[in-house]
Amino acid sequence: MLKEILMPKLGLTMTEGTIATWVKREGDKIKKGEPIFEVMTEKINIEIESPYSGVLKEIVVPEGGTAKVSEIVAYMEVEGTEEDMLPKETQEKKEEIPKPPREEPIKMVGPKEPPKKEKIKISPLARRLAEENNIDISKIKGTGPGGRIIRDDVLKIIDEIERRKRLEKKPKEKNTIPITGIRKTIAEKMKESTQ
Repeated sequence: MLKEILMPKLGLTMTEGTIATWVKREGDKIKKGEPIFEVMTEKINIEIESPYSGVLKEIVVPEGGTAKVSEIVAYMEVEGTEEDMLPKETQEKKEEIPKPPREEPIKMVGPKEPPKKEKIKISPLARRLAEENNIDISKIKGTGPGGRIIRDDVLKIIDEIERRKRLEKKPKEKNTIPITGIRKTIAEKMKESTQ
């Protein structure tokens, strides 16, 4: 039996939705509850689940296409009994009796002692360099005798910080992204707020 897949109404103000992607293709077998397509609206992007089990026969609205609420977006060949053909929402839900929460005994714990700080081995010159450059010495791995932090260890960190700053200052390539869905709504509201 051929069934229609409609554009659902996902919000009070939703009048239309854009098919962002088709998760399933024509001819794919689909089980009830599996995602079929993703809808992009002004406010959200959401995957739409199949209300039936069967085979996706025809996609009416392609990816990137827009459909009004309750408009047909695809056709599906449904298999199974009459009960299987009912949308998921209309079938009676089995009531489950909730199990009482399992009670666990409360463990009494005394106050915790603050962790003891290990003394960090660092040369005086390395300490001064680290302080001048606001570097946390606890994050530096020492390469000196006995794991001691030496001047070269601090200089390596300073060089790494400067290299990162230079990389951040480089201008990035511009990407043009089409304004759709949420971005479109934000742009319209920002434009309205300046008028």
